[in-house]
Amino acid sequence: MPKIIFDTDLGSDPDDLFALLFLLRLGKNIDLLVTGDEFDGKRAALARKVLDLAGKKEIPVVQGFDLGRKKFHTDELIEGCSYNLPKDPVSAIITACEGEEEVLYLGLQGFTNLAHVLKKKPSLKKKLKIYQMGAALGFSRAEGWIEHNIKIDPESARYVLNSSANITLVQTATTEASDAYRIHPEHPFYKRLQRSKDPLEQMLIRHCELFYEKKQRYTYMGDVLTVASALGYDFVPFEEKMLYFNKEKSLEEGRGRYIRISGKESRDKMCMALVERTICTAP
Repeated sequence: MPKIIFDTDLGSDPDDLFALLFLLRLGKNIDLLVTGDEFDGKRAALARKVLDLAGKKEIPVVQGFDLGRKKFHTDELIEGCSYNLPKDPVSAIITACEGEEEVLYLGLQGFTNLAHVLKKKPSLKKKLKIYQMGAALGFSRAEGWIEHNIKIDPESARYVLNSSANITLVQTATTEASDAYRIHPEHPFYKRLQRSKDPLEQMLIRHCELFYEKKQRYTYMGDVLTVASALGYDFVPFEEKMLYFNKEKSLEEGRGRYIRISGKESRDKMCMALVERTICTAP
């Protein structure tokens, strides 16, 4: 198994925390966790707390770039936490890749960290095998809507996607096409988590509650499907499509560069059965 770099905006949408626990409870080692769209180090603090609770104190956590957006919904989960975590994600990522033939890069937030790394060390395009949550071909939640991980830093997204990097996109349109991926109070997975006494599973539920209080919607498991796909689980078909950035700074199909991207249909129930079985300890 190649080294794994986990790039996350933990603390907003709960799917990042689901994805992190899924990876950890599968027994996969994370060699570096970097945060993005930072807000005073809060995402990194939450990541450190989660890893410590999971018994993974050895996994390094590095704060990524702050885009000035100040979007963080889970202050409650890091009350009393005080960490002095490093702030140079570019050097940390480059160092983690040294001496490796291939590194699996799990991009679960915007493209900012990745763009800075590829600009500083272009040769890593040949080494990084990138699975990125992002894009939404032919799908919109509302008029003018742009997929979050592209919207927060479109220029970094453009740079990475126009490069020759080895990148696979899992699009929002895949998970939001199925209610099986939406974790809400009536979902059997949610109910099992509510019954759990495990502190990390209790944190998951509270994270979902805080997210709903803030956004009035429930999370979809886009980041989880991204991680599962990166690990080789065959839950969704991928195809090469020519993609380009339109004037609204959103991805469209029709010209540009060929990029591997998920289809809209997936083995949703099979995926969620594995995720629930892996994460949940409650009967």
